[in-house]
Amino acid sequence: MAVAYFIAHLPQSFFPSLNGGDAAILFRFVFLYLVFAGPGPWSVDALRDRRFGADM
Repeated sequence: MAVAYFIAHLPQSFFPSLNGGDAAILFRFVFLYLVFAGPGPWSVDALRDRRFGADM
């Protein structure tokens, strides 16, 4: 998303609210958060462990 922002939106204007890149900035920070936070309790692994037990 950062690359897409720099290629498509940044040449139009520096500010995201003026160049239409506010969604790209939002998604970039959400994906960056997920990379460092991990999937957590809603992941497929967590659901599988809850359903079948952690001994698998």
